[in-house]
Amino acid sequence: MKAKTFISIAVVVVVLGGGWLLYSKPAQPLTTLAPLTKSALAATATLSPAQPVSGQKTKMTFSFTDASGKPVTDLMVHHGSHVHVVIVGKDLATLGHIHPEDFTTDIGSEVASGVYSVEYAFPEAGQYLVAVDVMNAKDELSQQFVVDVTGEKKMAASPSNDMSLAKCVTGHMEEGGVDRYVDPIDMSEAEVPCPGAYKVTLTPASKTIVAGENTLLRFRFEEDGKPVHNLVPYLGAALHLAIVPESFDFALHRHGSVDEGAESDTEEAGVSTGEHSHAVIDTSGIHIMADGSVMLANGTTVPDATVTASGMIRMPDGTVVKPAMDMRAGGDMEGMHHDDVPAAFGPDLISEPIQFPKAGMYRIFAQVKHGHEIVVAGFMLEVQPAAAAAAAAAGESKSFDLVVKNKKVVSGSGDIQVHEGDAVTLTVTNDTDEEVHLHGYDVMTELKAGVPGTITFTASATGRFPFELEGSKTDIGAVSVMPR
Repeated sequence: MKAKTFISIAVVVVVLGGGWLLYSKPAQPLTTLAPLTKSALAATATLSPAQPVSGQKTKMTFSFTDASGKPVTDLMVHHGSHVHVVIVGKDLATLGHIHPEDFTTDIGSEVASGVYSVEYAFPEAGQYLVAVDVMNAKDELSQQFVVDVTGEKKMAASPSNDMSLAKCVTGHMEEGGVDRYVDPIDMSEAEVPCPGAYKVTLTPASKTIVAGENTLLRFRFEEDGKPVHNLVPYLGAALHLAIVPESFDFALHRHGSVDEGAESDTEEAGVSTGEHSHAVIDTSGIHIMADGSVMLANGTTVPDATVTASGMIRMPDGTVVKPAMDMRAGGDMEGMHHDDVPAAFGPDLISEPIQFPKAGMYRIFAQVKHGHEIVVAGFMLEVQPAAAAAAAAAGESKSFDLVVKNKKVVSGSGDIQVHEGDAVTLTVTNDTDEEVHLHGYDVMTELKAGVPGTITFTASATGRFPFELEGSKTDIGAVSVMPR
């Protein structure tokens, strides 16, 4: 009698705030997602053991082939490695950033075969996104896999809703080699009180981040309240970023550099203010993008620039410059593997231009190195659809006044409600010297006894954001930002 094969699917129904979420556990522990962009390169993956168990090492082996199915034996070293593997749990709390070179002294054999391996101990049961990035002289590939891990210790049901843009974190010492750290980094454990820790502050260049539009992310690094001026290169870059949406269907691995214009205005940072600039254009790091457009290193598109038949760029003033990178099919991407990072730098870093493909909530992991410590901070950012961003821009001006005595609000209401896009002014008068801090937006102002202090901000992120007297850790109210 012919045996029958049954495939079981575990179905869990979870109630979230009055709604229903149906979660189907994949019957197979490994799922291959579609590549983020079209590429002549391809990747497959295998797991050993075939069913990963939390807390136990899993060997992941990646095989790379070209359009004809032949092994790719000419992967280039970019940012210190032939293959970058970024691993993020579905709760967006854990990060792994590992490479084949971390696990072998004979990387030449793997290069010659086109087959590379890494090992990772998934910390909890649940789903993990495994993003693999490689390139050769002709093309690049960003391939994503989903790994389903079993075990007793379960992953959190949903990501954190902490929208704070300032985080204090511990560092992680290198393990057995330069830039080597192969353990999962759990942000719930890495985030600590600020005294004696690193403080990382994220400042988006745009008040409203819009899907499909270029944006820049600025980061400032401090230790014990002082700016860190001696960050060092990590894997050939000043800054590594892992970007994963709450929808958990792709990951972006991006990089950053020293922010030479940390004090410059938003237009110099590549974010349009609506005014025409007559500044001299800095063409260092200029790129030809995949669609043939021309973009400066700061993210600004040059609409009147043209690309010549020889692959040079003719600027609007007639000057001709060589691109640092040509991202068109068949273009010269040689610049992508060059590492030009100062030996020491900081405290301000800036991302390369980033396009978030769609609207929604995103987790941003920022990774740098200080001495022999790897420093990682995690942030949540909301990306708006273009229509919502336009509506948010049409907000109203709202003002609120509070008087606080003996740590209690005696005049005005601490329950503040505004709408997305509103320009908000919050004035607080306290009976002692203090500092008022609005969390989430991470804005604050000093208060002198009896003297009003003012916080102003644009309500670009929705949610509930408490504010407190920072010195005494006294909650005095919250701002609720409703969608418009």
